[in-house]
Amino acid sequence: MDNSENVNVLKGAGIQATVMVSDKSAEVLLTGFCGHNAFKTLEAAGVKVANDFSGHGKRCCKCL
Repeated sequence: MDNSENVNVLKGAGIQATVMVSDKSAEVLLTGFCGHNAFKTLEAAGVKVANDFSGHGKRCCKCL
């Protein structure tokens, strides 16, 4: 998912990103970092969060 539009936002980028993830009906988010507010929002939407991931998504999924 392209999150480039939220990269340079000073405030609320995490919440905006969580709306994108939730709108896609994602069940799990693999991310390098998820802020506290974004984590709480994702949790409320029923999306599980896996932090500290890096690299290509396909490779990360194979490790799970």
